[in-house]
Amino acid sequence: MSMKKILVEINGSDENQLDFFKKNFTLHPKISKTPNKKLICSLEVDPSRLIMLDDFCKNNLIDFVSYDELNLDSFKLCLFDMDSTIISIECIDELADLFNKKDDVSKITDLAMRGEINFYQSFNQRLMLLKGLNIELFDDVIQSRMKINNGVERWINFCHNQGIKTVLVSSGFNYFTDHLKSLLNINHSYSNHLDVKNNILTGHVIGGVFGPIEKSGIALKYQNELRVAKHETITIGDGANDLLMMQNSLLSVGYHAKPAVKNKALWNISYGDFETLSNFMGYLI
Repeated sequence: MSMKKILVEINGSDENQLDFFKKNFTLHPKISKTPNKKLICSLEVDPSRLIMLDDFCKNNLIDFVSYDELNLDSFKLCLFDMDSTIISIECIDELADLFNKKDDVSKITDLAMRGEINFYQSFNQRLMLLKGLNIELFDDVIQSRMKINNGVERWINFCHNQGIKTVLVSSGFNYFTDHLKSLLNINHSYSNHLDVKNNILTGHVIGGVFGPIEKSGIALKYQNELRVAKHETITIGDGANDLLMMQNSLLSVGYHAKPAVKNKALWNISYGDFETLSNFMGYLI
């Protein structure tokens, strides 16, 4: 069997980590120092030693990825999720907390993201629990609870510098995606449009639920319009409702993902953040 090409991100001040990789694998002479004081190393790993690599990285909270299959100078499109991906929260859960419904809503959210219940059914259940909520609470979530995950701005800038179109695709609410699209200079965004009467949520959306099928449809739409192939597409997500979209890309990235996604994604960022993703891509391109 041929050797596997692997990238690892290690703590730049931990010589023991670097020594382990030098001792047990073939280490490429190029070692890249990153802006966040990490080291990116390229390894050639015999398949029989992948379990050793995996165990060491899990025990030391190290992300590693394989890049055998990638044509790294050809990416043209990147689609990514919002909640628990480019931001640290689930917006619907935070709205529910302000509306004294968090326990009921977050329980359904967790099951849906794990793929244990139908997404469309779960979405309608959660939205009905928010019926009567004043949209002024959306500003409260943005101002006091929404946190952009570390490295997201750098990742989006990296994409734009490489000529990669960025598309935010969320099964959340347009109020939040519109805000992030403007703030982060994302090229396009898609999400659910809430039905509002007199500043109050009615418990319904306009134009149907934007869920897993619709996310996948947006990926196909831009691939067709921009003449972008699957191997030229990057997708990033964390929950089961991202899986259909992620099937439309060769480079699918699970970001602190639920098991359903982690088991399917080509790459997983489980310990780092978007800085890690930029560090890996910056090393390779």
